[in-house]
Amino acid sequence: MDHSNSWKDYAVVTDSVTLWNEYAAAAQTHTHIPDCSFAGYRYSEQTLPDMPIVVNVKDTGAAGDGQRDDTLAFKRAIERAAILGGGAIFVPEGEYLLSDILYIRHSGIVMRGAGRDKTKLLFVKSLTDILGPQRFGVRRQSSQYAWCGGLIWVGPPASMTKDNWERWDDKEILASLTTPAKRGAMTVQVNEEDAGKFAPSMAVKMTWDNPSDHSLLEAIAGHERMKATDWVSDDITRMS
Repeated sequence: MDHSNSWKDYAVVTDSVTLWNEYAAAAQTHTHIPDCSFAGYRYSEQTLPDMPIVVNVKDTGAAGDGQRDDTLAFKRAIERAAILGGGAIFVPEGEYLLSDILYIRHSGIVMRGAGRDKTKLLFVKSLTDILGPQRFGVRRQSSQYAWCGGLIWVGPPASMTKDNWERWDDKEILASLTTPAKRGAMTVQVNEEDAGKFAPSMAVKMTWDNPSDHSLLEAIAGHERMKATDWVSDDITRMS
């Protein structure tokens, strides 16, 4: 991607209203707020479906008393919903103590509580407790879990790598871009012989290789003040 001149002419905005108006006027090309217009169910082009309840966590052994560990009951409920082909997992009013990550690896599964302040999930261990420490970068001592991962992970197994990063494992390389694409572009150009590898509705991961000077990260960060960041010391080389 060509991110040249992404921050050079950008003025510092000091209030949120101005920033939001600026973003709304040109969401696809804003320098440091990503275009989120496609976020949501089916790219926000379809309404959320009303999923029928197919399993109740109480039926798989959950106590909901905030004292007994309900992790296994929740995992059973997720697997039962998967076997039934998807649907809503109902979590009645109560406090549910959980001591492990809940992985939702199948399509069409949602968790539905009894309402705000009625159903509470009490996770008693952090990701570091569960998975072990993961340092981000070469010099930074902070855990990658400060910004990556979650206690409920949603996605197929391929989206959860062996080192517990919340990203897709690299698969077959379908194609490479033949020409740069500017920020906000809705199309990219690949070799003609590779075009046949793509099909409508296919999910594709795009990977940018960051130059040795880490100028890609500087461009993505957007703000001129980020020029002072020591990207090289953090040893980040790829962005997906």
